[in-house]
Amino acid sequence: MTGLPVWVSLVSVIVNALLGGGLLLTLVTLKSYKIKAQGEALQSTARAEVTANEATASEIENVDKVATMWRELSEKLDEKLKSRDKEVELLRESVDKLATEVRRLRAINSRIVNSLDKIDSQNYEAIVTQLKQDIQHADA
Repeated sequence: MTGLPVWVSLVSVIVNALLGGGLLLTLVTLKSYKIKAQGEALQSTARAEVTANEATASEIENVDKVATMWRELSEKLDEKLKSRDKEVELLRESVDKLATEVRRLRAINSRIVNSLDKIDSQNYEAIVTQLKQDIQHADA
């Protein structure tokens, strides 16, 4: 032995092993890699959350657009329906008026046919005069 106490030799061996073998450097490097990896993982998680939030916002926007489109379509159809209801009401009124006119004209025709059955050479002028008066009263 050289004359150094054993513990000094032991400390020297440990320091040489740590510094010379690169163990300390490796531990420091591994620690920095770990910190970097944790940072990148957090960054990736944040990006994923942002992407998910953007997707949700996009879906909400799309739903809103579809709802607006359906609302506009519904309003247009409602306007058309109201317009058609007015047209139908006008047509019903016209049909009622025409039905009344048809009944009136049928009654007149029926009286004319009945009167024609009664016509002979002696009452011809009286029946024609009566029919003309009946038709004029029916028109009034």
